[in-house]
Amino acid sequence: MTHSKPTSENSVDQRSAATTRSGDGRTERPPADASVRLALARPRDAEALRDAAVESFLDDRAAYGAMPPRIEEVAFHLQRIADRNYFTILCGGELAGAILVEPQSNDAAEVALFFVTPAFQNRRIGGRALELVEARYPHVTTWRLVTPSSDPRNRHFYERHGYRGVGTMAPEGRPGPTVTQYEKRTP
Repeated sequence: MTHSKPTSENSVDQRSAATTRSGDGRTERPPADASVRLALARPRDAEALRDAAVESFLDDRAAYGAMPPRIEEVAFHLQRIADRNYFTILCGGELAGAILVEPQSNDAAEVALFFVTPAFQNRRIGGRALELVEARYPHVTTWRLVTPSSDPRNRHFYERHGYRGVGTMAPEGRPGPTVTQYEKRTP
């Protein structure tokens, strides 16, 4: 297997996603048009990534009885960081989520883990993150991922970003949902 590397490796300090209160007590979030960037995750990010991943997948645990395997372990995040294909998603300098790319060949890769924390959802940050990760791997022409078949919101999101369902797969030997396998071809 050929391991692809991203085309650039800029990093910034991570901060947890925060909200602020306006003068009238309303919760405000940083604007979605604030710079959305990817940065290679670093070992010092592992605990924040674990916490953000767990927060992001709590609904999956409630709905399916499981989260993606091992995301609750700091060691999982450290291992993925060492592979140098794990990116933090930053919005206005704050940790908004992460995306893990697993190269499958010279021209194919899988989005193996992708999440945007609840405080940053519904602001087009996830779509921008997909665009940015695709730009970092210009040689990849086939992108793959899986998402729960029973989650219309996720399925709509991926379909809106050019992914097409190519099959389904039931979990083997562990709790979890049946997933839809998606694929996207880029020029």
